[in-house]
Amino acid sequence: MLAAFAVASVAAYRSGWVPLGDEALFELLVRDVPSRLPLVGVYSRFGWSHPGPLQIWLLAVPYTALRTSTSLLVGTLVGHLAAVLAAWGLARRIDRAAGWTVLIALLAVLAAVPADIAWSPWNPFVALVAAGAVVVSAWAVAERLPWGSIGLVAFGSLLIQSHVVTLPLVAIVSTTGIALALLSRSDGAHTGHADRSGRANHPRDGDGTRRPLPRRSYALALGVGVGLWIGPIVDRIWSNSPNATLLQMTSGGERVGVADGIGVLMQSFAVVPSWLSPDRVTLRVAEQAWTVPVWLVLPIAGLVVAWIRRDHRFVRGSVVAFAALSALVVTSSLIGGGLFGYLLVQDGAVAAVAIAIGSASLLQPALLRGGRPLTAAALVVVIALSVGVGARQLVANDRDAPRAAVVTQMAAVIEQREGPTDRVVVQVPGSDAAQELAAGLLVQLERDGLDVRLRGAGPTKIGAHRLAEPGRGGSEWLLTDDSQVDDARRDGWVVVATAAEHPMTLLRRHRG
Repeated sequence: MLAAFAVASVAAYRSGWVPLGDEALFELLVRDVPSRLPLVGVYSRFGWSHPGPLQIWLLAVPYTALRTSTSLLVGTLVGHLAAVLAAWGLARRIDRAAGWTVLIALLAVLAAVPADIAWSPWNPFVALVAAGAVVVSAWAVAERLPWGSIGLVAFGSLLIQSHVVTLPLVAIVSTTGIALALLSRSDGAHTGHADRSGRANHPRDGDGTRRPLPRRSYALALGVGVGLWIGPIVDRIWSNSPNATLLQMTSGGERVGVADGIGVLMQSFAVVPSWLSPDRVTLRVAEQAWTVPVWLVLPIAGLVVAWIRRDHRFVRGSVVAFAALSALVVTSSLIGGGLFGYLLVQDGAVAAVAIAIGSASLLQPALLRGGRPLTAAALVVVIALSVGVGARQLVANDRDAPRAAVVTQMAAVIEQREGPTDRVVVQVPGSDAAQELAAGLLVQLERDGLDVRLRGAGPTKIGAHRLAEPGRGGSEWLLTDDSQVDDARRDGWVVVATAAEHPMTLLRRHRG
């Protein structure tokens, strides 16, 4: 698995990827670390920024070392690998079968998405597999594992700070895990799990009692949490930004509602689950027709079997899983302004982990009777899925490559005309497509050493230090679609270059 991810990382680093739109704006924030340290997350189209900068800070490490846009892709893949390994390690500490099924489930999620989604640093995609790590961490908290609380704080903070849509999931599973951990009832005689030889052993000392509460781990997790949230705390105290209060975290438009929220969940357990569709995260979901949730049978059956066997570990794991599924319904039903696929990224990992917990509960008796064939089969599946993840990166198809070529071409034109000591002002155009290219243009010029400013953008998107000063003279550049060229000419702009394979034109004017 590590070899497959290494191959994927090399492929991502050598891909020649050029960021556009939100990904370009994200790179600008990463470039501000540590000189102008961001205290909140990336901007939202509703006028505020997402709660925290943790993803930005983390990806600043490979970016500082490599200084290329593709270093963000490598960092993102490493982050996904860390989430998968953490979920696997925690699940394996609870039960060996759960370790295998959780590992297979999260690798399947990664193998199902296109390469440009798996390695994209766009903030909604942080939840691609980390949402599954949050669910497993909450289960580990319920089992009183020392590392469970730390994993829950770390991955939960990363999810919430990166995109506020994950808040219901983290809040609900955290509350559930903590509540189950506080139950002091003995697990009885049937709570053992199989060791490598297939024999049953108990979580503490063989007497069927539960582990003591790991109070030191709780204290450490609290300290980690304070450290991870120091940026938003400072912003809340001293800043006048739109994030001065989280009560402004509201969206516009009619909400989806509970019925469609349940429909979204049912799609995650269809014969072919929605999260196995490679185009799921790129689509806007207009309506959700209910479907038969075939794969939901496994979590339900796993809970029933665990209850009959009095295997309280899997009962608690199933409760956490169903709490996570209910959180997905809450999230979908509260979304306003359109149910876009990228808002449902967390659904795949959560549904996959729920299936994994149920499957592990059903497989437990077979492992107790000697599970070498099952272990061998699981290993083969893990290897196959890992190869699939790596192979997807090797044959990656960057759907933005034609537009990225336009940005690279126009950046070269500007750099030929402007000296390293000149201040370049890029005018933000009106159309959404042109704005995405303008953001990519700004990144390329700034990374190549030019002093670049934007006119017409807000400080929430790019930072106040990148805004052009009013009335300052010098050269201005405009990259816009062909429909606005005539209007730009009447306003004093001169055409400098046109894109051969895309309806984009680069114009320049001088303001004295």
